[in-house]
Amino acid sequence: MDHNNSSTECKKLLSYIMSIAGDCRLMIAHITSREEVEKYREQYHMMSEVDLEIQKVIDEVGINAENSEFSWVSELTPMMERNLFASVHAYEYAINVVRNLGDHERKRLNLLTKHFGNVRNEMGVYWMNKCAQAAKNFDHEAAKEVKDQFRKSFESFDAGIQAFEKINDLSNIALLHSKLGRLMRYYAQFYAPVVNGVRQEFSQHERQSYQKAFDYFHRGLKLIENRSDLSDVYRTLSWELSNTYFTMATSLQDYAPLITMSQDDIEKEIIDCMTRALKHLDIELNTPSSNRYTLAKYRAATIHHRSASLLHNNFRTQDQYRKETTTNNEFSVKQDNNDQQQLSSIQSYSSSNDTPTKISTLTEKEDIIDSQEVQATDDMPPLASLLSCFVRIERCQVDKDVYISGKNLEGNHELQEQATEKEQHKTTLSVETKGTLSLYDADPYLEDSNSMNNMMIIGSPLSQPLNFDTME
Repeated sequence: MDHNNSSTECKKLLSYIMSIAGDCRLMIAHITSREEVEKYREQYHMMSEVDLEIQKVIDEVGINAENSEFSWVSELTPMMERNLFASVHAYEYAINVVRNLGDHERKRLNLLTKHFGNVRNEMGVYWMNKCAQAAKNFDHEAAKEVKDQFRKSFESFDAGIQAFEKINDLSNIALLHSKLGRLMRYYAQFYAPVVNGVRQEFSQHERQSYQKAFDYFHRGLKLIENRSDLSDVYRTLSWELSNTYFTMATSLQDYAPLITMSQDDIEKEIIDCMTRALKHLDIELNTPSSNRYTLAKYRAATIHHRSASLLHNNFRTQDQYRKETTTNNEFSVKQDNNDQQQLSSIQSYSSSNDTPTKISTLTEKEDIIDSQEVQATDDMPPLASLLSCFVRIERCQVDKDVYISGKNLEGNHELQEQATEKEQHKTTLSVETKGTLSLYDADPYLEDSNSMNNMMIIGSPLSQPLNFDTME
């Protein structure tokens, strides 16, 4: 019986030692200065009277501290990772010892479990900060190492949640869900597509990571939504959730996925994220005493500014499209009117001559349609159809049947024989010829220098790409 009591007391003492060791290693883990580490090292080697008595017993028993299975407990190192790792193992050892002591040690067991959850949170934050730095610097060369850091951070937070669930610590469970949400936000930012140092469009991988972040935040909020005593924790989670919605919205707006989504769908998703960000920001805006109140006001102003910028850009795009459509319609109507006037002029001239006049055939160089002739008769097709063939129109030539002084005499023997008889009418015919040529010259679309000869298709205006503002 005495032996059992002695064994129980030794186990209790061992659990206290390991618990204190866990606290010490966690405290040392936050030391970043080499000078502070040396100061603690000097204190560690200072021996009080009690320390001397303990050392005397150790020497008598013959325990070699350096070769002991607990040598890792007394290690003094400035490496944060090693200190956190040692603290975790110290608490785990103490918990296993106390768990075997019975239910009467339940209170101590809960306290040790809480300490263990706390150090797991510290480890998760340690790895998460490294992930955040990698995401900020777009350090994709060390992708494998960073991915391992994300895994370690996730496992640490998850272990902390499991520990706090055993003691029903809702506030810490909610806070760790918030940390997981922030971790997934960094994960989305780190794995954003970058090519040659240039940020690419918002990817589906990012969207999935942000959705996971939203899920973790909502889980945490749901746990404490009806707890008035945890209002500060609730505000913290709402703030983090608002930040995440805002981050996703800005990524969508600055790097719009126009390849995989339509402009309307992108704008709807941006507005939805901005609206949700404002919704979860209300609790901070309604708490002037909060230390985040000023920052929350600035964030709300930024959200309104970005939303207004997006809507204004959308309005300008639609207004520009409307103006271009109106201009094109007016041009089309004006062109139709000109065509009708020109067609009436040609038909009027054609009916005023006894001999039908032919519009010239196309030049020999245009061998594709060089055998076709267009007759200026009542059956003449619409002028718009002639122009739509997109072939340059040469200056009109007068048909050989119409006599023009100084032209078309070669090859026409009958006209040569009658030249003498008609010489006396030269002045009259010359006047008539000039009148005929002036009629053709009146048609501007037949001029060589007229821009209408080189036609282009005027279709509906091209859709304008979404021009997102990048102002913060």
